[in-house]
Amino acid sequence: MRKTAGSTGLCIALMMLFFRISLFGQVVINGTITDESKHPIADASIQVEGQRAGSAKETTADPSGAFYFTLDQAGEYFLSASSPGFFPVKRRSLNLVTGTNLISIDLIPVESSEYTVDVYPEKNLVVEHIASSQAMTEAEILSVPATRSNFLSNMMAALPGAVKDQKGYLHFFGSPSEEINWLLDGFSAADPSTGQFDLGLSVEAVKSFDLFSGRYSVEFGKGSGGAMLIQSGMGDNRWVSHLTNFVPGFDLIDGLRLGSFRPRYTLSGPVAKDKVWFFNGFDFNFKQNIFSELPKGHDRTLDWTASNLFRIQANLTPAHILNAGFLFNYLNAPKSGLSPLDPVETTLDKRARRYFYDVKDQITLSSKTVVEFGYAAYRAINREVPQGSDFFQYTPFGQRGNYFADTLRLGKRDQWLARVFLPPFQRLGNHQVKVGLDFDYSRYSQDITRTGYEYFRVDGSQAYRVIYGGNGKFDESNLESAAFLQDQWAIKTWLVTEAGVRWDRDRILSKSALTPRVSFALKPPW
Repeated sequence: MRKTAGSTGLCIALMMLFFRISLFGQVVINGTITDESKHPIADASIQVEGQRAGSAKETTADPSGAFYFTLDQAGEYFLSASSPGFFPVKRRSLNLVTGTNLISIDLIPVESSEYTVDVYPEKNLVVEHIASSQAMTEAEILSVPATRSNFLSNMMAALPGAVKDQKGYLHFFGSPSEEINWLLDGFSAADPSTGQFDLGLSVEAVKSFDLFSGRYSVEFGKGSGGAMLIQSGMGDNRWVSHLTNFVPGFDLIDGLRLGSFRPRYTLSGPVAKDKVWFFNGFDFNFKQNIFSELPKGHDRTLDWTASNLFRIQANLTPAHILNAGFLFNYLNAPKSGLSPLDPVETTLDKRARRYFYDVKDQITLSSKTVVEFGYAAYRAINREVPQGSDFFQYTPFGQRGNYFADTLRLGKRDQWLARVFLPPFQRLGNHQVKVGLDFDYSRYSQDITRTGYEYFRVDGSQAYRVIYGGNGKFDESNLESAAFLQDQWAIKTWLVTEAGVRWDRDRILSKSALTPRVSFALKPPW
């Protein structure tokens, strides 16, 4: 046995020595090729070319985006990479050493998933962003751990300046969320009746959050507490599919039971390559709560919500881009509010449906002028139904009776906007001017049937009773009109000023408001 083991060890040593001698002087390239989101690009073509003619070598990446080269000697080489739908890398210089060289390549898609226009002087400004904002990108959003409930609000709570109170409501820089201008893909997305952002969408469907407060453009000047810009995703020339949280959660309360289940599925890809792309994000949330303190059969709630976002982008021509989206939400939460101190008869059956759809048309009139038109519609139906019509009772030992309000709320909004990016001009520096119009027509109606409630002392005697009278019906509409003019003035490469004026008129207040706004960014040349 000893002799055999010694012979085996000697053979292994000789093989390793031979391997080292055979690699002596060789150059090895281990590389990966991905897109901007670090997704591998399979079948991408990679070429390495030396100084002398005929020394080029070419290979393709495997499904994981990996590629491999072996070269005879170290020195300067030129790397090229290409794949359909991406800008190619051409003859990028490499200094390779003897041994293993690790290389990573990121290719940029030809068609970006969003269309923006940023016009700056010929020499890029040192200071480009004047607005005071906090932002989270797609990669940062997906890296934040969160519970299965209130997933989107948990992501927003990770932003600097955002705080979540005990009831789960968000506050931004000290302002409640109804004072924030909520924008989804550039359109107002807050509920007309509450001012809250009640829309739900999959976290994988969010490309970025941008929270503006203090210094921000007159374009977003509608919110007194700031503006929250939510940008959703869009597909490209690759088929991408993600399934998350497909394993349900179980609880050991009164036996093994399904506790929560929140699968999310996203699918994106081309409808017509290099022309039309789509994105679909589905989110489903099932939750079961069990309260062992309550009697059997009256001790649990089964809540579920669903949302689906579908977006499509079509490049009709290189100068004409059309975007459209449709977001649907559904909520079904019977026995909402159940707890050891709130039995079934005190709970509410909550149901809600919300719809948000938008379309935006962007046309490049010349190499320096862009016109944008958009329309969005918001519809919300919220229903809260008590278990009966008895008086609601507050006692020191918990609540009794039936909740005192049977509620139906309807919220509607239609929005039209127009933006024009004018050609830049030179006058004591470089000017980029943007002009915009915005019209919001909102309607709110409610139908609330109210009974009353009673308070009881510890000895069981009644402290007082409140009975509602009158009609619980209410209807209101409002037309909000706005126009703005904004000039980003690059006086020097180290000094930028953003000046603008915004005009707003509200039909309920029946008066106009003119809001000037000026800010600047300075970085001394030294």
